[in-house]
Formats: sequence, C-alpha cells, structure tokens
Amino acid sequence: MTATSRLLGPRRGSALLELLVALPLALLMAGLAVQLFVTQLRVTAGIEGKLHNQRELEHAAMMLASELRAASANALEQWTDTSLVMRTSVLSGIVCATPAPQVIDIVVGDTGDPLRAALFATPGAGDVLAAPAADTSNPGAPLSVLNDSSRYAVITGAQRESAACATSPLRRAGSASPWRLTVAPPGIASVAPGELITVARRTEWRAYRAADGEYYLGKREWNGSAWSITQPAVGPLLPNSQAGFRIAVTRADGTLLSASDPAAHLVRLSIRMARVASTAAAPYDSLLVQLALRGGQ
Repeated sequence: MTATSRLLGPRRGSALLELLVALPLALLMAGLAVQLFVTQLRVTAGIEGKLHNQRELEHAAMMLASELRAASANALEQWTDTSLVMRTSVLSGIVCATPAPQVIDIVVGDTGDPLRAALFATPGAGDVLAAPAADTSNPGAPLSVLNDSSRYAVITGAQRESAACATSPLRRAGSASPWRLTVAPPGIASVAPGELITVARRTEWRAYRAADGEYYLGKREWNGSAWSITQPAVGPLLPNSQAGFRIAVTRADGTLLSASDPAAHLVRLSIRMARVASTAAAPYDSLLVQLALRGGQ
C-alpha cells in the first residue's frame, strides 16, 4: 500500500460520516423553513382577511348611517330582527307651479354642478312625495306635531317638463328642466309655489342567502308594484342562525319594539363576518352601529 492510498482511505470514510450527519440536519432545516413559510402564509391570509372585513364593515356602516341619520321616526315602516323597511330620501326640490290638482312641478337643486347633481336620484312611480304641513321649528314643539308634520302622496308618474315654470323666478336660466310629478288622489292639498318638498322611496335592508350559498346584507327598492332584485351591499356574513345581521329598534330607554311601532327612537345594527384563516379565539369580525332617529320618542 502506498502512502497516497493510506491517506485517501480514511478521508473517504470521514466524508461519508459527515454526509450522514449533515443530511438529517439539512432535512430538519428544510422542514423548519417550510413550516415557517406556511405559518407566514397563514398569518398573512389572516391579516388580509381581517382588513377585508374591516373595509366591508366600514362600508356597510357608512351606507346604513347615511340613510338612517336622515330618517325620522315615521320613516320606518316595518322591521324584523333581520330586515328593515324604510322610506329613504331620493331628492328635495322647490315647488314652482301646480298646473293641476294632482300635478306638481318642482325645481331641484343646482343640477348644473355634476358633484351636486350626483346627490339627486330620479323619482318614479311608487315614490312618496312629502310636504311640510306647518313650521314646527319653534322650540318646544311637541313630538306628536314633529312626527305628523308632513302631508304625503304617492307618485304615479314623473317626467322632465321643459316648458314648466318658464316664467317662474324659482327656475334659474339655463338650469335643467323641472320635474313634473303626478300623484295619486286625493293628492296634497294647498301645495303652493315656494314650498320645499321631498321625495322618498321604500327601501329594504335585509340579510339573505344568495345563490352561492353565502349570506349577505342586501338592499332592494319598491317601484310601486314590486320589489327590485336584491343587490348585495356587504358580505359574506355569518349565517342568520349565527346572527350575521341583526336589527333592534328601541325606545329612548332601550325597550325593544316590534312591527312598526311609532315610538321608535333608536336603531341598533349588528353585523358579523367570518374571519379568513384565523387562529384567534373569536373567528369573526363584528360591527355595532346605533343611530338615533329624528323625532323619535
């Protein structure tokens, strides 16, 4: 045996021993790296799911608050623990003429400004026109007067009328054509030019199960004869059996009300959404909104 072979023999055995030791360590490190990567993916998915839920819940809060903050107590028609039917404002305008007993011409805001024009929707059949009966702005006016201070009529037709109010000082030169609203009998008595009127539409917010099997908070509108298709506003929510969306209408003292009690004062809305890939103790994100109605008792 030469000197060279004596030197190489032991080194081959040493390298094999090192390989046998290094291979399990490498596998262990690779396993730890994969586990760390999977954990990071889960954490990232959980954070993204929570941020998504927060955006959805904030969006729902803004939509519901925008309609309920402007609502009076008598704008709520009926409700259950998962739905709320109310009249929401479509537009406001000034009466510029009453060409017939059941016909009212109105001019609407500054429709020449695209930003302001976007605030006004198109009135239609089935909407409700309301005119104030008296000035109830005096301090100390009783709640009964505030709640019943409007005259109502159901709109049967609405169209732009270019010739309406042509000589009225209420119609600004170059402005959009006034709306001509036809209302159902008996109409509204004693409506005079210069009066402020509002147009409201029956809308329903409700929790429903969509075709994909998920639950959503949706909104639909009444067109005078039927409800429109429900459009999802936020979701998916937890199922109704898990209180994904809950409504509670109360008096000022917190007493729960049912059906369409005129003593409504507060509306409490609760929304819950499942959290994606969460390991937290509470596997959902929630939102609680409580709003006071104008003129509520």
